[in-house]
Amino acid sequence: MKSKLERLLPKPWLPYVLPFVLFLLLTEPARFFPALIPFLYIAKTFIVGALLWFWRHKYAADLFPRLSFAEVLTAVCCGLLVLVIWIVPEGYLFQLEQISVFDPYGLGQSQGAFIGLIAMRLIGAVVIVSVMEELFWPMALLILVWGFMLCSLVTGCSGKHRLTTEYTEHTEIKVKTV
Repeated sequence: MKSKLERLLPKPWLPYVLPFVLFLLLTEPARFFPALIPFLYIAKTFIVGALLWFWRHKYAADLFPRLSFAEVLTAVCCGLLVLVIWIVPEGYLFQLEQISVFDPYGLGQSQGAFIGLIAMRLIGAVVIVSVMEELFWPMALLILVWGFMLCSLVTGCSGKHRLTTEYTEHTEIKVKTV
């Protein structure tokens, strides 16, 4: 009989979900233990980065699709539009309390620790978080939105009809009624 871990590891959604969940789980303790913030940030950057590297072969089709010039241009324009929508209202809309907890001297006053923590913060924020989110959010939204939409359109989610989702390689989804 297989253990729970042996049954969980072959799940195709695991490489997309586990890094995101671990990142969130390692972020939350910082609220309660502010002195551990630098160590938690270093830990989550290394752990999530290692998981992303470990499962990199699973992400190949998701991270390196073959796009035409028009698709690349559309993506860049959409990205710039979202950037403007995200940044421009910054000073005009109501904001909750603004607390910045990042202290580059969190590991001490040495120049090496200062540079190392800033480098770790940049690697975590620019590389690890961006890749992790680009893998997680499209998959999660695809499953939630597409699944609910198909459920209501195809079966009406009533009676004996239930929509199930089969995960296959490269986050493709097959839908069937049971």
